[in-house]
Amino acid sequence: MPHVDIDELKQGRKAFNKDEWLDILLRSIGMEPDEFTYREKWLLLTRMIPLVENNFNLCELGPRSTGKSHLYKEISPNSILISGGQTTVANLFYNMGRKTVGLVGLWDCVAFDEVAGIRFKDKDGIQIMKDYMASGSFARGKEEKVAAASMVFVGNINQSVDVLLKTSSLFDPFPPEMGTDTAFLDRLGKNLNQRDTIAVRRMVDGYLKLMYPNGEFTKEELEEIIQIALEMRRRVKEQLKKLGGMEFYDVNFSYIDMDDMSEHYVSVPEQGGGKLIPDGMCNPGQVYTVSRGKSGMLGVFRLESQMLPGNGKIERTGLGSDSKCKEAVNTAFNYLKANGNRISGSISTSTKDYIINYQDLQGIGMTDKLALPTLIALCSIALGKPVVSNLAVLGDITISGTMIKVDELANTLQVCLDSGAKKVLIPSTSFVDFASVPADLMSA
Repeated sequence: MPHVDIDELKQGRKAFNKDEWLDILLRSIGMEPDEFTYREKWLLLTRMIPLVENNFNLCELGPRSTGKSHLYKEISPNSILISGGQTTVANLFYNMGRKTVGLVGLWDCVAFDEVAGIRFKDKDGIQIMKDYMASGSFARGKEEKVAAASMVFVGNINQSVDVLLKTSSLFDPFPPEMGTDTAFLDRLGKNLNQRDTIAVRRMVDGYLKLMYPNGEFTKEELEEIIQIALEMRRRVKEQLKKLGGMEFYDVNFSYIDMDDMSEHYVSVPEQGGGKLIPDGMCNPGQVYTVSRGKSGMLGVFRLESQMLPGNGKIERTGLGSDSKCKEAVNTAFNYLKANGNRISGSISTSTKDYIINYQDLQGIGMTDKLALPTLIALCSIALGKPVVSNLAVLGDITISGTMIKVDELANTLQVCLDSGAKKVLIPSTSFVDFASVPADLMSA
């Protein structure tokens, strides 16, 4: 509908209860509500917020052929879908030659179909988009322009959410210049610091406009909307925490009921279960370590070991041709050869062969901080004793036995916690960095 009589809409809303009205909204965009659960209905409703709320930024990533872009292309006359993702600053924001405002000044909503293909022909395109998404304005030439269009990013994921959470981030489908840019991604939904507050308020506003256009709702109905909005924003922050570390540490969103001053925390359902470091005792020779991979991201790595009769050789698999990783393994084995008897008289490096497999569990490139976890894995398999349950080994060791402290201790401990570790083995050289670790992370 190109025109809506708001007064008529407000009056008509009174004839329906909440569930009936939710179904009507879904049918208006071609969705059959009987086919969806109650939660799924609210998630589909979220697609409509950019059409009723100015400067609202939304991203939806999901399987193919699930109607993610249908609303913006076929249903609303006030939105435009950019297929393929390629555009220019002049087309999207402002054409300096013609002195005309681009799509953000002409439409209520600008949607990008298939985020993996987003490309700007102009090198400053992403930066201008970041400025606009944060403030609703952008500078071109000597002038600053203001526009109200919302931004929507639609894309496909080729793996399950569970696999994505373990191996990368939910923003993996974005092109690299956007998918790892925390400043850009933080604009999605728009830090409860200031940016978080703005994001949640806008989302609440959008849901209220859609569900209760007459402004009549109960405390319970408002609380339901606040919980959904906090969940949506926390989902963005959880992924930013993976990419940006302690800058985005505070993801424990809550709201306070002013009637009884009770505080209620909101979580994201997909964060539970499926931890990389499982509960329970591991097999002898199995060790988990957390450190920075070749890509520069912090992640979890697993070592699995075997011991066979032999003459003192070590074989390593999973490292490819990386010389630094191989050198770290050699450091651990040579240290064990020189100091095995001091650790335990039961360890033999002359009548046994050892095989260790290294696994990069999150696809971030193998770490070269492997000497200490390798040494512990070798001792574990040689003695036939597992390490303590839910343990992550941090730090490294030199050939002389000098302990090397953990880089970025706070960020590393956060990854340990998120990955399921309940205990960490930390070199004493890292104790000086404990002051940089938030108190609630230390007590987790």
